[in-house]
This record gives sequence, C-alpha cells and structure tokens, in this order.
Amino acid sequence: MEEQYEAESRNEALQALLDYDLIEGAAAGIAKKVIGESSLDGLSGKQKGVYQTVIHPHFEIACDNEECGQTLPMDMVADAIRNDQAGEDFYCVDCQYQFRDRGDD
Repeated sequence: MEEQYEAESRNEALQALLDYDLIEGAAAGIAKKVIGESSLDGLSGKQKGVYQTVIHPHFEIACDNEECGQTLPMDMVADAIRNDQAGEDFYCVDCQYQFRDRGDD
C-alpha cells in the first residue's frame, strides 16, 4: 500500500513537471512512461540514468522556511511545484504546523 502511495505521489509530481514544461525531450518522454506504467521498473539503464540525473533533482525541494532546511517528502512535491510556479511559498508539515499555531499562516 505504501509503495502505491509513493508511486501516486511520484506520478503527480511528474505530471506537475510536465504541466509546467519543467522537463523536455527525453526526460519528458521518460516521465510519461513512468506515469503510464506507474513504476520505474520498465525503464532501461539509460532511461534510469536520465531519470536520476535530470528528473529526480526536481523532487529535492527544500522547505521555504530558511531556518528549517528540511527536504519535502514526495507526497508534497507536486503541490510545491505548483506553488513555486504560482510564485507562492511552500512549507514542510512541521513549519505549516508551527506557523498555524503562531497565526503566521
């Protein structure tokens, strides 16, 4: 069940990258393949290399709270990409909770 949730989160993040044209060419084709198969298993060695070097770095998003430094989990990446494209900040769960308690949200 956890693997399925991870795959769904990854697919949503990949779709966000495609929607905003943040990847192109072979990387876009690989993203579409991964979404279609809902798995990385069908990728060739070369495709896996492109995924790791071109696509995956887009998923390493730090919380916008500079004092935090946490990397967002995969289930928050698609929303973070959308917020970034809209010029809005995005915070990790801990910072969201902290800001909500303080009323800074």
